[in-house]
Amino acid sequence: MEHNYNERRVLINPVIISREGLTEYWKTCASFEDNTGHVYRPYRIVVEYLDRTGKKQVETFEGFESTVLLHEYDHLNGILHIDIADQILVKPAKERKV
Repeated sequence: MEHNYNERRVLINPVIISREGLTEYWKTCASFEDNTGHVYRPYRIVVEYLDRTGKKQVETFEGFESTVLLHEYDHLNGILHIDIADQILVKPAKERKV
């Protein structure tokens, strides 16, 4: 299922039930804006969660959606991008803008 990236989504008690493939990104986060980390993530994930009505859902996320969801999922578990990065660059926001 493809979604508008600006669409607000609610996933209650999400659980990652499968991970496939591999992508890599240089990521930043509002938690540590000046730290850009090189992070590997699965390309495709399957997530089980409850929707706003309490109904169980199972959904597949791919590519950028998978990366964003995993980033937020990590926050729920106390993990920051700098915790899982294999390289970290200190680069203020004004230097990251092209």
